Amino acid sequence: MVTKETTFEDIERFFPLTDAVFKELGMGHVGTQQAYFDTVGESAIAHGFDPQYVVDAINKVYQNKY
Repeated sequence: MVTKETTFEDIERFFPLTDAVFKELGMGHVGTQQAYFDTVGESAIAHGFDPQYVVDAINKVYQNKY
């Protein structure tokens, strides 16, 4: 389960199906070395989103897959 404190390093390693969520939200730097150590919460705020909204969108992908 992804939280606001989950880093993009962990996202790439454990939650690879979330790329579509980030692209849909326009969070294009996700997956770059610059963002590697950012958290989901930090990146959400930087892009003008409520962190919990982004976390919920990511976790919804995995609820539908498993």
